[in-house]
Amino acid sequence: MKAIFSHIRDHWIKYSLETLVVMVGILGAYALNNWNDQRKDTKIELEIYAELNASLKSDSVKLVQTIEKLQLCESGLKIIIFNNYDDIIRTENLEELLNNIMFGAWSFFPKYGTWEQITNNNQMYLLNADGMISKLVELYDYKYQRYINIDNIIDDKYQYAMMKVVAGDIEYIPEITEEIENVVNPDQFKQHFKKLSQAGREAYNITGAALASLTEIQIEVHELLLMTRNELKK
Repeated sequence: MKAIFSHIRDHWIKYSLETLVVMVGILGAYALNNWNDQRKDTKIELEIYAELNASLKSDSVKLVQTIEKLQLCESGLKIIIFNNYDDIIRTENLEELLNNIMFGAWSFFPKYGTWEQITNNNQMYLLNADGMISKLVELYDYKYQRYINIDNIIDDKYQYAMMKVVAGDIEYIPEITEEIENVVNPDQFKQHFKKLSQAGREAYNITGAALASLTEIQIEVHELLLMTRNELKK
């Protein structure tokens, strides 16, 4: 035993260096592995930001279109709710008026693909931009869903109730192509104007709710677009 301790004492520098070399090797391999993982995560993070940016851009364009259509619809609803038949016949183009009202059936369909990929692959931890995750959750899981719930009600108001009056009673099919001439018969419009006005009253509030919801979404999408662009510039 004394011989062993004596041997270790005489060669401790050699053993210490060997141990140090092994430890440095282990730590170096660990650091290299972490560096490689970090590089992979950074690459994936940038890919996610790019995909989010593209998805949000697409949603932004659709939002502008849908909001414009619903604003035309809301204006048309005000006309049939707050004016009498004689005033409308004198001042309005009936075809344009009914076309605008039926824009209420226009829906916004958000793109969920990138968000589902992030959540299904547990990649939210890669999104390091301050406030990014909370904003994405707020948009995709709450604001989009709230709008979809409203839109389901709107579908019932326009695709069925309003369309029944416009296409069924007044016998006008909105948005007919130029090759097929379709005009509103003023007598039928007058005959069913009370029904049309009542259907407009029933659709007015939910149309306003849809516009308010989409305007909130538009602001959120704009903020997220700015955030993703900033991350991609880094």
